[in-house]
Amino acid sequence: MNPSEIDVVVNSVLRDKYVPSSVVINRQMEIIQFRGDTSFYLRHADGKASLNILKMARLEIAIDLRKVIVAALEEKKKVQKVGIEIAKHNISVTIEAIPLPLKTDESVLLVLFTQKEIGSLEGVAIKTRSSPDPGEQLVNGVETELARYREELLSTRYTYDATMEELQAANEELMSSNEELRSINEQLEASKIVLEKANRELVTTNRELHAMNRLLNESYKFSEEIISTIHDPMIILDKDLRVKTANRSFYRRFNLSERDTEGVLLYDLAKGHWNIPKLRELLNEIVTENTSFTGYEMEQTFPGIGHIIMRINAKRIIQQAHREQLILVAIADITEVMLRQRGEKQRLELEVDSQTKLASASKMADQYIRGIFMQAPVSIVILKGPSFIIDLVNREAIETWGVAREKAVGRPFFEVSPEFREDGLDRIMQQVYHTGEPFNAKDFRVPDTRNNIRTDRFFSFSLNPIRDLDGIVTGLTAIGIDVTQEVTARRRIERQSQELELAVQQRTKELNGANEELAAMNSVLQKVNKELESFAYVSSHDLQE
Repeated sequence: MNPSEIDVVVNSVLRDKYVPSSVVINRQMEIIQFRGDTSFYLRHADGKASLNILKMARLEIAIDLRKVIVAALEEKKKVQKVGIEIAKHNISVTIEAIPLPLKTDESVLLVLFTQKEIGSLEGVAIKTRSSPDPGEQLVNGVETELARYREELLSTRYTYDATMEELQAANEELMSSNEELRSINEQLEASKIVLEKANRELVTTNRELHAMNRLLNESYKFSEEIISTIHDPMIILDKDLRVKTANRSFYRRFNLSERDTEGVLLYDLAKGHWNIPKLRELLNEIVTENTSFTGYEMEQTFPGIGHIIMRINAKRIIQQAHREQLILVAIADITEVMLRQRGEKQRLELEVDSQTKLASASKMADQYIRGIFMQAPVSIVILKGPSFIIDLVNREAIETWGVAREKAVGRPFFEVSPEFREDGLDRIMQQVYHTGEPFNAKDFRVPDTRNNIRTDRFFSFSLNPIRDLDGIVTGLTAIGIDVTQEVTARRRIERQSQELELAVQQRTKELNGANEELAAMNSVLQKVNKELESFAYVSSHDLQE
């Protein structure tokens, strides 16, 4: 089955059975569109065909319909009339007029008709037939008369409206004819004045045209002089890209003459050296699409001139005198600037390459120095700032401190090794940092409490300032060696030497005492010896006698 056929059938069923009866009317109450089945409420009257909704409406709803439409047009909002009874069909009709929010200035209304049945009156009718009520009979008679008067009133209204329309049309025709006659008379009277005025205006216009022509010629010459004196080359092309004119700078820069240039296609200039595909494409776009371009850079080699780098701007202009389309092309010779920029670029690239190589070499040297630094047999520490933050520390220093590297780097020196504060090392380091004068120490005592036993350790070290490029001190380099064993051995030797010296002195003293005793004994022996000699002399003398 065809889907479009299904749509048609479904739309027809919905429109006939479910869409409310409605029409769209304009301000003149003429029906523009029908929606749903409106045959119960609207029908064509006898006589001249008309789509006026009041002329097509049932007599029972015509008066209320007019009130609702007029109120909706004046108030520009929805108006509703409920409970219009059509006793003949035992129904109640509701009329609703809704202004449509269109973008046009014309007022358009959507008029909806809905109905519902009035409650069943069979029981009442039976009762009435069995026992008629005089009051109800009177009411029915009045309603019948009212309906008849309503029909007569509507008929009179229709007749009045038709007569008024005819009279209005006749009046408009008369007024139009009168206006036309008056207008013709005024035109005839004004024709002479207009002709005389036109003649005077023509004379004035002719004089103004001569003056404007003179000014235009002066302006044209002025423009030509400006273009001819501009330093950069300029050419003007027509829509076929033929050269209309060029300034002196163009002829001088490209070694061309007016005879070889004007009227010639741009692509044929300089033996075809101006036939540049990209430039041709851009100029054709200006002709066809009314565009422009600026800053187009191109390079070309011209005979007798050499290699040229150009920056080109082009824009379409209209010559007002002849309405001719022209293209103004401005050419800037940027050869020297571009060559200088390229040379500068190459120089910068070389500098960057050199800096890169230097940085690589510096990195390698730094790695080499760091390797030496880390493998050095002495303790080396790099301290940063006045708080002496540990920036770098080698293996020997870590082993000397007995602290893990990750617990030392990034922390203040005296926080990692508070024992170094004693004996004024912090004051010495502050002095080196602020004065920039190196400091050397030998056998510097540092208390050691690592094993909960206070002992002394001895270090020989040097403190040297680290300076930035401006010569400002930013840190310290501390190089030291643990000389505890040497100092201990030396002190032991000194102590043993002192003990030995004391022993020698004591022995010397004892020997001196023995010598003194020996001297005394020697003196006694000498005295005894002399006495023996005297005794021997006397004895020998006695024997001789």
